Amino acid sequence: KSYKWSDRHIFSDKFMVEFSYAHVGNNFALTFHEEDLRSVQPALELTTNAWSRSYQEAVYVRPTDSIDVMANYFLPGTLGGDHAIKFGIKYRNDIAHTESMYGGDAYARFRNAAPVEAQLYRRGYTEYGLHNRSFYASDTYTRRRMTVNLGFRYDYQTDFANAANVAASPFYGQATYAGVYNNVTYTGATFNQLPELSFPGADAGLAFKNFSPRLGFTYDITGDGRNVAKVNYAHYVSQLGTGSISSTYNTVAATFVRYPWVDVNGDKFIQANEIVLTAAPLSWTSGYNYNNPSQTTTTGTVDPSLSADTTDEVILTFDRQFGSVFAVSASYIWRKYQNFWGNDLDNFDASNWVAVQWTPTASTCPTGAECPTVTYYQPTSQIPTNYTVKNITDFYRSFQGFELTGVKRMADNWMASASYSYNDAPMHFQSPAGYTYWSQSSDPTNIESSLNGGQYAPESTSSGLGNVFVNAKWLFRLTGSYTLPW
Repeated sequence: KSYKWSDRHIFSDKFMVEFSYAHVGNNFALTFHEEDLRSVQPALELTTNAWSRSYQEAVYVRPTDSIDVMANYFLPGTLGGDHAIKFGIKYRNDIAHTESMYGGDAYARFRNAAPVEAQLYRRGYTEYGLHNRSFYASDTYTRRRMTVNLGFRYDYQTDFANAANVAASPFYGQATYAGVYNNVTYTGATFNQLPELSFPGADAGLAFKNFSPRLGFTYDITGDGRNVAKVNYAHYVSQLGTGSISSTYNTVAATFVRYPWVDVNGDKFIQANEIVLTAAPLSWTSGYNYNNPSQTTTTGTVDPSLSADTTDEVILTFDRQFGSVFAVSASYIWRKYQNFWGNDLDNFDASNWVAVQWTPTASTCPTGAECPTVTYYQPTSQIPTNYTVKNITDFYRSFQGFELTGVKRMADNWMASASYSYNDAPMHFQSPAGYTYWSQSSDPTNIESSLNGGQYAPESTSSGLGNVFVNAKWLFRLTGSYTLPW
């Protein structure tokens, strides 16, 4: 259920205030299309990333309550010009309650249709809260041909995690695989991972308090609005999501461990006696301590000096109008993104890796193909599980872009618009300390050879559509319309 109430009051021809309160329910569920699939283990084919048999469920309850006060004050003929002043405050509280599971509380992993790995889950039951308080103010000052915009924003942000309980994995306490796997004999030890757990709740332990300035300058060169130059600078601070910080301490999020799987009875479904309980899982949820599965705290901590990541932006623009129907605009955009967060493994960095070279054999290199020696890295010691959420040093992303647009207004029965943009978005690893941005374990593989100076191209994740890397060096668009004479 969602609803909103607002009131706008005009005190005079110069001063207006609007007050609003809104509640947004924002509740939904992504669930099984048949109830029977709740107990069916999904199957994942690793070579194609194709799912079958079943999948997962996620139930979201995300109420938001916000109070906004916005005001406008006009002050003409002051300090040689006119002022349009805006200011406002926002008071917002968010809750994000999530329940999640996979069908059968596990999924079977296949490679070329052969059973290889069992991914086992304990259901997730989390509830996070977010407190956001902000204030902003700006003054647009106009004097003859010149307009100056000066403003700032102040944000206070913190979050928390509420207490919760989760049941053990259905595999917990059962006997595992007994037999020989990879020349190692396993005795069928009891599966001791993913037990029942109670989480007492946690606060973020810190709050972000950020000041963000804005400055803009516009000048009408010829005084007729046909040749206008603009310069704008802005400093942005990222907004926290519910659980962005406190989730580090949450032990009842959806948790998995992955082990080798021997499909003893050949039915392609995971049974406890088919799980090869190796000394360490093949993979596990970040923050889960497989050496102490009943631990009521995670392996993660938050650096008390953690701060929000930031963006600085400069935009230079020139607008030109020709005649009464045609105009062009050219802009240069520069941005710098920095102060990112990373899960930095404790006492483990790029110096804990050693370079290894591998050369494909002639028999594996197709005729006419180039198969050069490649370099990758291997850890020199066991990768630890303890980590600290901290700001990543010696790494930033930059962006430079140029945009050119043209508009022909409707005249002589036709109109058109066209635009061209060129974009460059490289990543910059200034030292091995920045490797955490790409790899939690600071694995140097490919960073200096390919990624440092390479384009930032994040893979799409929404609506189940993956394998799309969002980055385009240039874009061109042309649209138009013509009104037929009849």
